[in-house]
Amino acid sequence: MIEEKTNISVEHTVHSLKIAEENARSVENTKQVFFSINKDLEDLKLRMIQISNNTSKIHKHKDEILQALEIISSTTEENSASTEEVSASTQEQLDSVKQVAELSKQLSELSNKLQDGLSQFKVE
Repeated sequence: MIEEKTNISVEHTVHSLKIAEENARSVENTKQVFFSINKDLEDLKLRMIQISNNTSKIHKHKDEILQALEIISSTTEENSASTEEVSASTQEQLDSVKQVAELSKQLSELSNKLQDGLSQFKVE
């Protein structure tokens, strides 16, 4: 009977040791999982910092692009105004050329009339 109780006690102890070993392995595995999660969180933190820095750079470049677009817009408006002035000046010159052409036509007609008038006189 004592031997039987001893055997049972030994069996329980062996069984308890196995359970304790399994628990130790589980704790070690859990520890490794937490270390892995911690490393992944650190990596994620670094990536978030990089994203934040890159976002700041993008905002800076966006502002530079907006300034460049404002300069281009201003220059385009100035060029447009200059083009309108040149167009108006060209129209004035065209009107002047038309007026000169009309006056030349009138002068030619007067010249022809004068020549007709002079042809009536005979020079001897």
